Amino acid sequence: MISRPTLAVAEPLSPQRQALRDALDAHREAEERLAALEIGRERARSARWATSTRIAEAETQLRDALAQEGSRIAFAFINDDQDTLTVSPVAEARAELDRVHDERQRNQTLEQALDQELAIAVRQVADRESDIRKAAAQVIVDSAEFEYLLAEVPKAWGRIRGLRIACHEIKKACGEFIPPAFGDRWQAAPSLDPDALFQTTDPRPIEEWKKSLAALLEDPEAILPNDV
Repeated sequence: MISRPTLAVAEPLSPQRQALRDALDAHREAEERLAALEIGRERARSARWATSTRIAEAETQLRDALAQEGSRIAFAFINDDQDTLTVSPVAEARAELDRVHDERQRNQTLEQALDQELAIAVRQVADRESDIRKAAAQVIVDSAEFEYLLAEVPKAWGRIRGLRIACHEIKKACGEFIPPAFGDRWQAAPSLDPDALFQTTDPRPIEEWKKSLAALLEDPEAILPNDV
């Protein structure tokens, strides 16, 4: 009988990597909220600009209505046009101008509220980025890969010391017949400044860790280098 294939079960994340995943999810949500607020603010700003144009148009209509009001009333009276007498374009123009002013005020209030929320959202994104770095640091500190990297440092210093002592033994055995220029070479101390120029450097651990760190800050399951 053919048995049903067994599905592979994903290994659960360590508490440190789960904390990193939670931090990445929280950061993603904060960025989405920030983006939504930025879109909302642009809509509110566009609406405010549109009402500014409408206010200018309403003010022009009101000025025109006021300029024509005397003539309109006079001819309405002569023609005994009661409808024209009771319905004033000036009142309508003033009402429209008030409505547009109120709408612009609402848009300004909305824009101010969105600006306040945006300031909060920007700080939240920065806080979530800090949470990511903190969680990533905990993943690294608790990893065997980081412990291996730290253990390699004294080994490297030990090899340097061994090489220099070997050179010293050569000098001791051969005395002044070893030219001084060779002594300068084995006694030279390289700079440990990471920004120093013209220093012989093994690029492999740098490249491997930079690549892994970039991945880890986006993926909690990223693998750390274990042989550099």
